[in-house]
Amino acid sequence: GLRRFMKKAKKNQAVLGLSGGIDSALVAKIASEALSSECVTALIMPNENSAPANTMAAMIFKMVVA
Repeated sequence: GLRRFMKKAKKNQAVLGLSGGIDSALVAKIASEALSSECVTALIMPNENSAPANTMAAMIFKMVVA
């Protein structure tokens, strides 16, 4: 999985974008389990089409995973 891929690539940190949607939340969860939450930096990346609830969900998820 991701842990093996990152180890093979000699990488131990990841940066990802959180939109507030389920797909970015799933990616953040997988990355934090594979690398540990200390090694994952999640950026909240809303845009003009983002629903306020999705932006809030991204902010909450970032606090919970961190």
